[in-house]
Parts: sequence; structure tokens; C-alpha cells
Amino acid sequence: MGSEELAANLFRITQTESRLKRDKVDTEKKACDTHNKIGKTVRKAKILIIFAIFIDYFYKVKLEIYRKICYDKEHKGREKDGKKDGTTKI
Repeated sequence: MGSEELAANLFRITQTESRLKRDKVDTEKKACDTHNKIGKTVRKAKILIIFAIFIDYFYKVKLEIYRKICYDKEHKGREKDGKKDGTTKI
């Protein structure tokens, strides 16, 4: 078990404990149901966070590719016009 999974488990445990106290859960069945609901919520949140990180990375890579394409087109256009590094060919 890695540190990420341990952290998720600790978070789940603390959230469950807080909910049990707040809702004044008094039976084992209600406690188990609460525990299961919190566990599902934490797993969904973890998946959403991983997905958000992936989307963020994907768009950063896409943006870098787009910038490179635009940069290359701009510089190729300058070379065709004889304007290397911003000067005019005489």
C-alpha cells in the first residue's frame, strides 16, 4: 500500500468519524452504511482528482504543441519573405 492510498484511507476514516459524531449514529448498521457512503464518496473524489490532473496535463501538452506549430509557421513564413530574425532582405 502506497502513501497515496494510506492518505486516502486516513481521510476516509476521519470523515466517517466526523459524520458519525455529527449525525449521532447509534447503531452498527447505520455506522456501516455511513462508512460505506463515505468510502464511495472518497473513491469518486479520488477518481475526479486524477481525471482533472490528466485533463490539465493534456491541455498543457496540447497548448505547447499548438504554440510550436504556430511558431514554426511564423518562422517559415518569414524565411520565405526573406525576413529572417525580423530584418528585411535588400
